[in-house]
Amino acid sequence: MDLSHVDFLHPTTLGGGALSSTRPQVSELGKKVRILWEARNAIAPPGFAVHLPDPQAPADVWTDVIWSAPALMHLSTGVTPAGKSFDEGVSTSNLHMMTPETDTTTHYFYANTRSFVQDDAEFNNMVDRMLIGVFAGEDKPMVEGQQQMMGTADLWSLKPILLQVDAGAVRVRRTLERLIKEESEHTFTG
Repeated sequence: MDLSHVDFLHPTTLGGGALSSTRPQVSELGKKVRILWEARNAIAPPGFAVHLPDPQAPADVWTDVIWSAPALMHLSTGVTPAGKSFDEGVSTSNLHMMTPETDTTTHYFYANTRSFVQDDAEFNNMVDRMLIGVFAGEDKPMVEGQQQMMGTADLWSLKPILLQVDAGAVRVRRTLERLIKEESEHTFTG
């Protein structure tokens, strides 16, 4: 839910400045949390720009993430020429599934689909290599570094300074804490 890192950690693939320059819209959908970024007249992320009619022209960029408890995220992102319908652009739809293994390790699975260049084995292989590079070579070291610095401490005990960009991630943490509390208070009779 915290995609503020995209513009800085993935500048040659998924970044471009649109997320860090846009105020996220956070909402709750029952037990789910949604965060939406919409940037108009922005610079398209490099991984998308090459698939637009004019890669250098201003673009409208969106990223929509829906989190479902306890650890499932659906992330849609796309780019369209500025002022055009989102249907006229290129987009991806991604499922991220996390399963805790221990207090400090998690199994992370993802699936990726896209609306462009779908029947090209060479392009599919390139996308696979890019995503593995992004997750394993960029995200994983950052997350592992954060885990080492935090240890097993509860986030709130560290008294973090919260920024506007943290709204989605904080809402998810609070929702998950509430759901765990509700489940632990529920007693079963049989």
